[in-house]
Order: sequence, then C-alpha cells, then structure tokens
Amino acid sequence: MLDDLLTNYERIADHCSNIAVAMIEVAADKFDTHEYLNAVKHGDDGKFERRYEKYRGRYTFPPEAYSESSAQARDAK
Repeated sequence: MLDDLLTNYERIADHCSNIAVAMIEVAADKFDTHEYLNAVKHGDDGKFERRYEKYRGRYTFPPEAYSESSAQARDAK
C-alpha cells in the first residue's frame, strides 16, 4: 500500500514538473522541453540557478526547525 502511495506521488510530481516546464517554455515563446531540461540538468541555465537560489532562501525552513532538540521540545508540549 505504501508503495502504491509513493508511486502515485511520483506521478503527481512528474505531472507538476511537466506543467511547469511547459509554462516556462510558452512564456519564453519556445517549446523545446527536452532542450530546456537538459540545460537545467547540466547547469547551462544561469537564469534557473539564480531563481533557484532566490526561492530556496525564501522557502527553506530555518536550521532550528530540523534540530533534534526542537523536535523534542515540541513533543514535550
């Protein structure tokens, strides 16, 4: 059952990725998804890297959210 759930989550993530790439390519007035994904995977897209760093900083949890002591403090409440 867990395997089915994980497989379905993977499929959903793949669909979301495909939609995002299609939106990016349409906005750039292109539609070569394979070329775009290859550029991203090989680090040839500086624009992607800059955006990634910007949003990673914005949406990453602070380190204390991952610490064991904060998990213990939450559990103690």
